[in-house]
Amino acid sequence: MPFADHVCLAGLDHPLAQHVGVMGAGGKSTLAAAIARKMGLELIEVDWVQHIPGRQLRHPEDVKHIVLERMKANPRGWVTDHHSCYVRHLILKRAESAVLLGLPFGSVLWRRFKRSGRRARTKEIVCGGGVETFWQQFVTRESAIFEIWERRKRHLVVGETVSAAVPPGLDFYYIRTTCPLDEFCDVQELSKDARTHPDGRESARGA
Repeated sequence: MPFADHVCLAGLDHPLAQHVGVMGAGGKSTLAAAIARKMGLELIEVDWVQHIPGRQLRHPEDVKHIVLERMKANPRGWVTDHHSCYVRHLILKRAESAVLLGLPFGSVLWRRFKRSGRRARTKEIVCGGGVETFWQQFVTRESAIFEIWERRKRHLVVGETVSAAVPPGLDFYYIRTTCPLDEFCDVQELSKDARTHPDGRESARGA
């Protein structure tokens, strides 16, 4: 997949910097948590900033303000795990490394299916403070599975979309299948089962 000349594609074994944006789908939250824990950095889970109790969403400007304040409060380093359009430029402008998961749609859909089933079974607290149910995830349009299906066309061009916003000099890791993802975890010495937040709480939130 051709990118602009200024995009610096990093090898999987290239050391990560201290300010990292993890983007895409198919395990970004798990990967971001693993990087943050391994490097001892602040984990900024944008979904948890974005969602508030009562299935409500913060205004995008408020989300950007909170994310920026957390970045400023952690000058030594941070890891984010989101790439919505209204925070993408904010993150990429301040990151030194960006990891984009562009896994095949079938892999992403299967991972989302498994995650939704696990959350419904365990009653894991999700962003906004609620829990997911089997009815919600497998029957209604509030389903995270339905959400990823609706976004399947955007998923196909996620590489071009994100790379277009990458500034010169940023180390850009583009991972397109599960084998390179496993290799990346191995060479960066990251846990492949990063279900725990750096502060010790459960955190396999988002994919």
